[in-house]
Amino acid sequence: MAIGLVSYNGQSGSVFDPYAVDRASTYSFFYDPAVGDDGNATDTSATTGAAAVVTDLSQGNGAVLALDAGATTAAQGEQLQWKMFGLTPDATKSIYFRAKVVFKTSVVNEFFIGLAEVDTSVIASSASGAKMIGFGQLGDDDGNIDAVAADASDGSSITKSLALDAAVDTEYDFQFIATTGKVRYWVNGVEAPAITTTIPTDAMCPTIVCQAAGSGRPVVHLTELQAYRAK
Repeated sequence: MAIGLVSYNGQSGSVFDPYAVDRASTYSFFYDPAVGDDGNATDTSATTGAAAVVTDLSQGNGAVLALDAGATTAAQGEQLQWKMFGLTPDATKSIYFRAKVVFKTSVVNEFFIGLAEVDTSVIASSASGAKMIGFGQLGDDDGNIDAVAADASDGSSITKSLALDAAVDTEYDFQFIATTGKVRYWVNGVEAPAITTTIPTDAMCPTIVCQAAGSGRPVVHLTELQAYRAK
């Protein structure tokens, strides 16, 4: 069990209410940057990139986990995975996921927040490099954040919806509810088109990626990350 406000396999977070989940009946994860570190995440930088907890009183409770790509070169940047906690999609037991992020730069970048299989390159060669469910800008250079589901590790089998034109210094509340048959997505409480194909069935862990795409140096602030599924 991690210290502070990071919790694994206990009561720690709901998509809608962070204190509404029963400890005994769920596998659950909650990360709050107020712990003062990255919550034992595995840091995998692609050539450049860094992550650190910083103070920003305009966001959340004032503590944010800042991911800086550290470069403008495409496919270079920062990746964090909380590998000690995993969830496997199920036909009847829904996975609930929620993350709050702020994009600090207006540049097109390679971004992902959600659940992904353990991999050192979740975004590889400007495309999905792992099985995943979440939200991302995976190198297609249109500047939009898509709802995504990929059941292949090489980018060959992926479905996208949403196409959000994200604004700078605006908090985005990304949520999804997933089974093996359907993933429903929300952004700031507004439901986006669901995805019913290319949904992975493997164990995945909470993941965030912030990489450059050749035009500017992206920075993303994470203020909250949580996921759970009934046992």
